[in-house]
Amino acid sequence: MISTKRMVAAVALVAPMVAVNPPVAQAGDECRPGELCLYEGLSYDGPAIAKDCVEPGFYNIGRERAWSDRTHSFRNYLPPGTQVWFYDWNGDQEKWVEVSRSVAPDEAHHIVKGGAAISDGIFINDCGH
Repeated sequence: MISTKRMVAAVALVAPMVAVNPPVAQAGDECRPGELCLYEGLSYDGPAIAKDCVEPGFYNIGRERAWSDRTHSFRNYLPPGTQVWFYDWNGDQEKWVEVSRSVAPDEAHHIVKGGAAISDGIFINDCGH
């Protein structure tokens, strides 16, 4: 039996107001080519969300997926050259503030403070097209 700690939930990010019943990935599943995978744990461990390049654009992962300040490692396996911007919502200034960027292919296995770790939103550009 796989422990809950090792189970990874693969959740597709979608536009607001669209209901999704995400599939559950088993522990050991890898981020697939063509996906951006954000992990709650260090070294690609723990719960995760995945996004492909079907529809590039901005995603409020804090509101839409309850993923505020939870990214502690990521794999950017989107098409080569695809850029991802990580944003933090600054409530005091009421605006999005860029905190990090990634250009595919890219990985970060240990994000403890700042950058993507405090992200509430992501923007994916044209998916390498």
